[in-house]
Parts: sequence; C-alpha cells; structure tokens
Amino acid sequence: PDGLKDLLKSYERQIAALGDNYVANQTATRAAFTGEKLLKTAEWNQMAPFNKYTPNNYVTGCVATAGAIVMKHHGYPAKGTGSHSYTWNGQTLTANFGHDYDWASMPAKYDGTNDADFDGVAMLMADLGVAVEMKYDKDGSGAYIGNLVTALQKYYGYSKLSHLMAIEDVGA
Repeated sequence: PDGLKDLLKSYERQIAALGDNYVANQTATRAAFTGEKLLKTAEWNQMAPFNKYTPNNYVTGCVATAGAIVMKHHGYPAKGTGSHSYTWNGQTLTANFGHDYDWASMPAKYDGTNDADFDGVAMLMADLGVAVEMKYDKDGSGAYIGNLVTALQKYYGYSKLSHLMAIEDVGA
C-alpha cells in the first residue's frame, strides 16, 4: 500500500539524517553496557554466604542480588520501613525492613574466608527476597524484576520516579 511505502520512506529519510554519528554512538553505548559489572560497587553473587537467611539456603535470586548491589552502590537507605509477608511453598515468609543497613560494613567482595562479615549483606538479600516475593527453589530462585522497583519505593524510600531501563533505552 502507498501509505506504508510513504511511512517507510519517511523512516529512511530520518535514519539518513542521523548520519554516521548516531550509529557510532549507539555502537559505543552498547559496547559499554555489556551487563558485566556496570556498578563496580560490589561483586556479590547468589550463593553462600549471601544465601545464609534464605529458605533452605536456596540461592538469593538475581532480582534480590541486583537490588542489593544497587542499594550498596547508593549506600541508601540507612533504614527501611514497614514489613511484608507472602506465602511460599506452604510457609509464610516475613521481613521487617525497619532495621539499620550498615553499608560501610558490607564488604564489596567475597574472598571465601570472611563469611561472618557478610551477615548484613545476607540479611539485605533475604529482606529483598521477601520484598519482591521471591520464588525460592533448589534449581534457582526467581522473581519479577518489576517488583524490585515497587519494593525499593515502598520499603526503602526510593523515589517514585525510579524505574527500570532496558539496555536499548540507554542513550549515548
């Protein structure tokens, strides 16, 4: 149809108008965001000692782990608010977020020898697991990433303007 041809021609002109600069910037931006340690704040994972307070010591889940790293990056908040409960595998999991988070004492890297130093991190990840209603499992734990933004806003005082961004949405 002629309308579609006109639309595609319009797109072609718009892309040409952007020129080589746009393509170079887009390529450079994507190369910079490979998903590998974008926040150099903490190198934490989902296993021991981080899973110390999860049910059956199942892995913490990537949503809780990512949330903990973001929070460590910002060193915020000093204390959460409220509590949350949900049912997982026939049991009620509850977290009270109104305790202190001592960011300065949370080591950025686990070297395999200092498990006790990670109690605060393990508690943070367990709290986040409850906040996002993590589905814990021996084969892996999972939660909806959108629940993280809601939890950060509701229990941790993050801005209502906080939102997720896909890598495709990150400009140069």
